[in-house]
Amino acid sequence: LKLHSLAILCVRALVPASPSADMAPAMRRALGALAALALLQAEGVGASCSEELRGQLRRVNFAVGSRMRGLMLYVPKSLPNTTGVSGDGGGGVPGLLAFHGFHSNPWYFGRLIDITSYAERYGLVVGLPFGTSPTVESDICCPRGCDEACCSAGDQLDIFRPCSWNTGRATRLIPRVRSTDDIAMARAAVEVLVMEGGVDRSKVMALGFSMGGSMMHRLACEASDLFAGVAAISGSMDLEVEKCLASSPSAWIHFCGLADGGCTRKANATYDLFSARHGCRSPSTPTYVSATTTCEARSGCAGEAFVERCLISGLGDEVPGHQRQVPFVPQPATNIDAIKYALDRFSTRFAALAPAASPPQILQIAEVLQV
Repeated sequence: LKLHSLAILCVRALVPASPSADMAPAMRRALGALAALALLQAEGVGASCSEELRGQLRRVNFAVGSRMRGLMLYVPKSLPNTTGVSGDGGGGVPGLLAFHGFHSNPWYFGRLIDITSYAERYGLVVGLPFGTSPTVESDICCPRGCDEACCSAGDQLDIFRPCSWNTGRATRLIPRVRSTDDIAMARAAVEVLVMEGGVDRSKVMALGFSMGGSMMHRLACEASDLFAGVAAISGSMDLEVEKCLASSPSAWIHFCGLADGGCTRKANATYDLFSARHGCRSPSTPTYVSATTTCEARSGCAGEAFVERCLISGLGDEVPGHQRQVPFVPQPATNIDAIKYALDRFSTRFAALAPAASPPQILQIAEVLQV
């Protein structure tokens, strides 16, 4: 029996996370929900199991080889109630993986970029994965003594057990992180979006900030088949050039502050690398200009992809257009909003890859009327 992903969500909502005396009645409620969903589907009626499953961040654990990894999942309230069917290209629901920075966590990063607001506005199912601590186990990447309820405020960073990503050369000597397969984790995380959020596999995007931005370059090199678009916010290329295969065309955007010594060192070379990997034929063309931001892109790439970079004057290792509240870091209003811009640009790729619409029937109707 292949369970509908929406039914799986219902079970997770109704069954306690830890076994207890309440398990039996909880299981009865879950089975009742499954039976109701099956009946509604048999009758051709779309259903959602509960409003409480939408509009809030929920932690989901999943296996990657012999290890368990996790992400925070957000299914927006703005999606129609029929959403939830496993998407292999027919559902049309876009998905996004968002990778936090060094010593950060999904709650802090989600608050910084206001991810739930974008999820609602764009109808995105969002997954925010947890990195890996190089010191000791830290499942939620939060300081000692700060549990999930404490960390969910989005104002906690852990400098003593800093969660990281296996980005390449910089992490090959870091304990625990160097043996972590974050490419396999990203593939498994996409499956979570598909199976639990009804996401269309052809509309999955990824973005990351700082060390998460470096991870984006690695994903664009080693997992380009997964993503319609990848956006690196800060973060430099950390993979050897010869290991960057980029076997499938994927749109790529790099946001780099000119006061960020980390990403400026390799910004030009990385832009040229992905242009070459995707066979982009056109010269660089301006795409966005403000008093503090200049973007340019190369098009004519394989698979309708594009390669783009946005340089922001005076900006350090920050998310353009999004001010840290803890600690507070002000930005000029003319800085580009990296999150909105990336989502807007990737939406053009969805349109370019969409199947051609059937020819209009207006002329045929006109011919009938003339008879």
